[in-house]
Amino acid sequence: MTQAISKHQPVSLVSAPPVDVWMAKELSFRKSAMIDGRLHELLPSITRGKMENRWKLVMRSTKSATRSEVEEAVAALMMAYPSMRGLSHIEAQVLIRKYADDLADMPLWSIKAAARDISRGAVSDMSPDFPPSAPRVRQLADEHVEWCKKELRDLMVILKADVEPPADPAMKARINLGFRKLQQAMGSREVAQEPVKPPPSQAPTAEQLREHYAKHNLAFQPKPEGT
Repeated sequence: MTQAISKHQPVSLVSAPPVDVWMAKELSFRKSAMIDGRLHELLPSITRGKMENRWKLVMRSTKSATRSEVEEAVAALMMAYPSMRGLSHIEAQVLIRKYADDLADMPLWSIKAAARDISRGAVSDMSPDFPPSAPRVRQLADEHVEWCKKELRDLMVILKADVEPPADPAMKARINLGFRKLQQAMGSREVAQEPVKPPPSQAPTAEQLREHYAKHNLAFQPKPEGT
Protein backbone atom coordinates (compact mmCIF):
# COMPACT_ATOMS: atom_id res chain seq x y z
CA MET A 1 0.00 0.00 0.00
CA THR A 2 2.82 2.41 0.72
CA GLN A 3 3.84 2.24 -2.95
CA ALA A 4 0.56 3.91 -3.88
CA ILE A 5 1.52 7.12 -2.07
CA SER A 6 2.39 10.18 -4.14
CA LYS A 7 6.15 10.58 -4.57
CA HIS A 8 6.15 14.26 -3.64
CA GLN A 9 8.12 15.00 -0.47
CA PRO A 10 5.99 16.40 2.37
CA VAL A 11 6.59 19.93 3.56
CA SER A 12 7.37 20.85 7.15
CA LEU A 13 4.60 19.76 9.47
CA VAL A 14 2.41 22.15 11.45
CA SER A 15 1.28 21.02 14.90
CA ALA A 16 -1.78 21.94 16.91
CA PRO A 17 -1.43 25.28 18.71
CA PRO A 18 -0.70 25.03 22.44
CA VAL A 19 -3.58 25.83 24.75
CA ASP A 20 -3.31 29.37 26.11
CA VAL A 21 -5.19 29.56 29.42
CA TRP A 22 -4.58 33.30 29.85
CA MET A 23 -6.01 34.02 26.40
CA ALA A 24 -9.06 31.85 27.06
CA LYS A 25 -9.79 33.82 30.25
CA GLU A 26 -9.20 37.16 28.54
CA LEU A 27 -11.56 36.33 25.69
CA SER A 28 -14.21 35.29 28.20
CA PHE A 29 -13.77 38.55 30.14
CA ARG A 30 -13.98 40.76 27.08
CA LYS A 31 -16.98 39.00 25.54
CA SER A 32 -18.94 39.02 28.80
CA ALA A 33 -18.35 42.77 29.18
CA MET A 34 -19.60 43.64 25.67
CA ILE A 35 -22.81 45.63 25.31
CA ASP A 36 -24.80 45.08 22.10
CA GLY A 37 -21.71 43.63 20.43
CA ARG A 38 -19.52 46.60 21.38
CA LEU A 39 -16.64 47.00 23.79
CA HIS A 40 -17.12 49.64 26.46
CA GLU A 41 -13.44 50.60 26.42
CA LEU A 42 -10.42 50.34 24.12
CA LEU A 43 -8.28 47.23 24.40
CA PRO A 44 -4.94 47.93 26.09
CA SER A 45 -2.16 47.82 23.50
CA ILE A 46 -0.49 44.87 25.24
CA THR A 47 -3.70 42.85 25.21
CA ARG A 48 -4.42 43.67 21.55
CA GLY A 49 -0.89 42.66 20.56
CA LYS A 50 -1.21 39.33 22.35
CA MET A 51 -4.56 38.66 20.69
CA GLU A 52 -3.23 39.48 17.23
CA ASN A 53 -0.22 37.19 17.74
CA ARG A 54 -2.46 34.42 19.02
CA TRP A 55 -4.72 34.78 15.97
CA LYS A 56 -1.73 34.40 13.65
CA LEU A 57 -0.50 31.33 15.51
CA VAL A 58 -3.85 29.55 15.51
CA MET A 59 -4.47 30.52 11.88
CA ARG A 60 -1.15 28.98 10.81
CA SER A 61 -2.04 25.75 12.57
CA THR A 62 -5.18 25.37 10.42
CA LYS A 63 -3.16 25.33 7.19
CA SER A 64 -4.19 22.46 4.93
CA ALA A 65 -1.84 19.51 4.60
CA THR A 66 -0.26 18.75 1.24
CA ARG A 67 -1.64 15.95 -0.87
CA SER A 68 1.35 13.72 -0.18
CA GLU A 69 1.07 14.30 3.57
CA VAL A 70 -2.59 13.30 3.55
CA GLU A 71 -1.92 10.19 1.46
CA GLU A 72 0.90 9.12 3.76
CA ALA A 73 -1.28 9.57 6.85
CA VAL A 74 -4.12 7.58 5.26
CA ALA A 75 -1.77 4.79 4.20
CA ALA A 76 -0.39 4.52 7.72
CA LEU A 77 -3.93 4.24 9.10
CA MET A 78 -4.95 1.58 6.58
CA MET A 79 -1.84 -0.50 7.24
CA ALA A 80 -3.10 -1.08 10.80
CA TYR A 81 -5.85 -3.31 9.36
CA PRO A 82 -4.68 -6.76 8.11
CA SER A 83 -7.48 -6.86 5.53
CA MET A 84 -6.01 -3.84 3.77
CA ARG A 85 -2.51 -5.27 3.34
CA GLY A 86 -3.55 -7.62 0.59
CA LEU A 87 -4.85 -4.90 -1.74
CA SER A 88 -3.29 -4.58 -5.17
CA HIS A 89 -1.42 -1.45 -6.08
CA ILE A 90 -4.37 -0.12 -8.10
CA GLU A 91 -6.87 -0.89 -5.36
CA ALA A 92 -4.71 0.78 -2.72
CA GLN A 93 -4.20 3.81 -4.93
CA VAL A 94 -7.93 4.23 -5.51
CA LEU A 95 -8.66 3.83 -1.81
CA ILE A 96 -6.02 6.32 -0.69
CA ARG A 97 -7.15 8.88 -3.26
CA LYS A 98 -10.72 8.61 -2.03
CA TYR A 99 -9.68 9.33 1.56
CA ALA A 100 -7.31 12.09 0.45
CA ASP A 101 -10.12 13.80 -1.47
CA ASP A 102 -12.31 13.92 1.64
CA LEU A 103 -9.45 15.16 3.85
CA ALA A 104 -7.91 17.58 1.35
CA ASP A 105 -8.43 20.82 3.28
CA MET A 106 -7.60 19.52 6.76
CA PRO A 107 -4.39 20.29 8.69
CA LEU A 108 -2.10 17.29 8.99
CA TRP A 109 -2.07 17.27 12.80
CA SER A 110 -5.86 16.87 12.92
CA ILE A 111 -5.75 13.89 10.55
CA LYS A 112 -3.05 12.25 12.64
CA ALA A 113 -4.98 12.99 15.82
CA ALA A 114 -8.05 11.30 14.34
CA ALA A 115 -5.93 8.30 13.31
CA ARG A 116 -4.55 8.03 16.87
CA ASP A 117 -8.07 8.07 18.29
CA ILE A 118 -9.02 5.23 15.96
CA SER A 119 -5.92 3.10 16.55
CA ARG A 120 -6.22 3.47 20.34
CA GLY A 121 -9.86 2.42 20.35
CA ALA A 122 -11.03 5.79 21.64
CA VAL A 123 -13.93 5.92 19.15
CA SER A 124 -16.70 3.80 20.63
CA ASP A 125 -18.79 3.36 17.46
CA MET A 126 -15.91 2.01 15.37
CA SER A 127 -14.97 -1.63 14.80
CA PRO A 128 -11.33 -2.55 15.52
CA ASP A 129 -11.43 -5.06 12.65
CA PHE A 130 -12.59 -2.86 9.79
CA PRO A 131 -11.20 0.51 8.62
CA PRO A 132 -13.41 3.57 9.10
CA SER A 133 -15.03 5.28 6.15
CA ALA A 134 -13.50 8.42 4.71
CA PRO A 135 -16.41 10.62 5.93
CA ARG A 136 -16.00 9.24 9.47
CA VAL A 137 -12.27 10.04 9.51
CA ARG A 138 -13.11 13.51 8.25
CA GLN A 139 -15.66 13.96 11.04
CA LEU A 140 -13.11 13.00 13.69
CA ALA A 141 -10.51 15.34 12.21
CA ASP A 142 -13.07 18.17 12.17
CA GLU A 143 -13.72 17.65 15.87
CA HIS A 144 -10.04 18.23 16.62
CA VAL A 145 -9.99 21.46 14.59
CA GLU A 146 -13.28 22.87 15.89
CA TRP A 147 -11.78 24.44 19.04
CA CYS A 148 -9.25 26.28 16.85
CA LYS A 149 -12.01 27.64 14.65
CA LYS A 150 -13.99 28.77 17.69
CA GLU A 151 -10.98 30.57 19.16
CA LEU A 152 -10.37 32.32 15.83
CA ARG A 153 -14.00 33.47 15.76
CA ASP A 154 -13.82 34.77 19.33
CA LEU A 155 -10.58 36.61 18.64
CA MET A 156 -12.02 38.34 15.60
CA VAL A 157 -15.16 39.35 17.52
CA ILE A 158 -13.00 41.19 20.07
CA LEU A 159 -10.39 42.58 17.66
CA LYS A 160 -12.99 43.97 15.23
CA ALA A 161 -15.53 45.18 17.80
CA ASP A 162 -16.49 48.85 17.92
CA VAL A 163 -15.95 50.77 21.13
CA GLU A 164 -18.90 52.62 22.60
CA PRO A 165 -18.57 53.72 26.25
CA PRO A 166 -21.82 53.83 28.27
CA ALA A 167 -23.54 57.23 28.06
CA ASP A 168 -24.04 57.34 31.82
CA PRO A 169 -20.69 57.98 33.58
CA ALA A 170 -21.91 56.26 36.72
CA MET A 171 -22.84 53.19 34.68
CA LYS A 172 -19.41 53.20 33.07
CA ALA A 173 -17.76 53.33 36.47
CA ARG A 174 -19.85 50.40 37.71
CA ILE A 175 -19.05 48.33 34.62
CA ASN A 176 -15.32 49.00 34.92
CA LEU A 177 -15.36 48.16 38.62
CA GLY A 178 -17.24 44.92 38.02
CA PHE A 179 -14.93 44.00 35.15
CA ARG A 180 -11.80 44.47 37.25
CA LYS A 181 -13.27 42.53 40.15
CA LEU A 182 -13.98 39.67 37.75
CA GLN A 183 -10.40 39.79 36.49
CA GLN A 184 -9.05 39.63 40.03
CA ALA A 185 -11.34 36.74 40.94
CA MET A 186 -10.25 34.74 37.88
CA GLY A 187 -6.57 35.50 38.31
CA SER A 188 -6.23 37.64 35.18
CA ARG A 189 -2.79 39.11 34.54
CA GLU A 190 -4.12 42.18 32.79
CA VAL A 191 -2.09 45.34 33.35
CA ALA A 192 -3.79 47.57 35.90
CA GLN A 193 -5.44 50.66 34.46
CA GLU A 194 -6.07 54.02 36.04
CA PRO A 195 -9.30 54.13 38.07
CA VAL A 196 -12.25 55.76 36.40
CA LYS A 197 -12.86 59.27 37.75
CA PRO A 198 -16.36 59.90 39.14
CA PRO A 199 -18.57 62.37 37.26
CA PRO A 200 -18.06 66.03 38.28
CA SER A 201 -20.29 67.46 40.98
CA GLN A 202 -23.50 69.06 39.76
CA ALA A 203 -23.78 71.50 42.75
CA PRO A 204 -23.95 75.27 41.81
CA THR A 205 -20.79 77.31 42.12
CA ALA A 206 -20.43 80.30 44.49
CA GLU A 207 -20.72 82.68 41.54
CA GLN A 208 -23.94 81.04 40.40
CA LEU A 209 -25.38 81.34 43.89
CA ARG A 210 -24.36 85.02 44.12
CA GLU A 211 -26.18 85.78 40.82
CA HIS A 212 -29.26 83.88 41.97
CA TYR A 213 -29.45 85.77 45.29
CA ALA A 214 -28.91 89.14 43.59
CA LYS A 215 -31.67 88.41 41.07
CA HIS A 216 -34.17 87.79 43.84
CA ASN A 217 -32.89 90.53 46.16
CA LEU A 218 -31.66 88.03 48.73
CA ALA A 219 -28.65 88.45 50.95
CA PHE A 220 -25.85 86.04 49.99
CA GLN A 221 -23.31 85.02 52.59
CA PRO A 222 -20.69 82.59 51.20
CA LYS A 223 -19.95 79.67 53.51
CA PRO A 224 -16.58 80.05 55.24
CA GLU A 225 -13.94 77.58 54.05
CA GLY A 226 -13.22 74.59 56.26
CA THR A 227 -16.73 74.40 57.75
